[in-house]
Amino acid sequence: MPLSTPGPYRDLVTGRWWWLWGVVLAVGCDGDPEPLGPALQPRAETQTCMVDVGEPPEPPMWLSETGCFDSLPERVPGPDLIPYTVNSPLWTDGALKERYIVVPPDQFVTFTEVGPWELPVGSVIVKNFVLPPGTRGSDVDVPMETRFMIRGEKEWAFFTYEWNEDRTDAKRFDLGGLRRVPLTGDALLDGGVDGGGSDG
Repeated sequence: MPLSTPGPYRDLVTGRWWWLWGVVLAVGCDGDPEPLGPALQPRAETQTCMVDVGEPPEPPMWLSETGCFDSLPERVPGPDLIPYTVNSPLWTDGALKERYIVVPPDQFVTFTEVGPWELPVGSVIVKNFVLPPGTRGSDVDVPMETRFMIRGEKEWAFFTYEWNEDRTDAKRFDLGGLRRVPLTGDALLDGGVDGGGSDG
């Protein structure tokens, strides 16, 4: 069965960890010590997402200026964004989440069996919060915000972008806020929200 989920995989014979960037259809051995198998999807040679944001990191005001997405309306990630999932996602008011990680070229994630992983300086973690179709009476999904974690020289920096109503771009905001979202139809049941407290 092919391995299709990007992420870490461990060789149970040698104990070595590998990071899967693409899809592995098969792995074998031709008698030599080196494994034989199809090539993985190549890693991006250059970083386009959040490049030259300074120290401490100070990203652009608009999401379209970050270089992280090839097409914003469709949220098409750039070539250096690696999708990933988590084992136990948190519930966020019924929103779906699209997660990506960027590791600078020629850099690697330091793995430890106990404790957090160490990401190199310049690494970026991206997370889109998207309301599923039907949430606001729309037949398409609606992006609400995109969050960034950027690994600086001394610490992580955190930034959030709020999407506009046309779903064409998102503007950075540094203060918390409240955005009322009326739920309709099945979204009331799927999200576990009391219909009496919604706008419809």
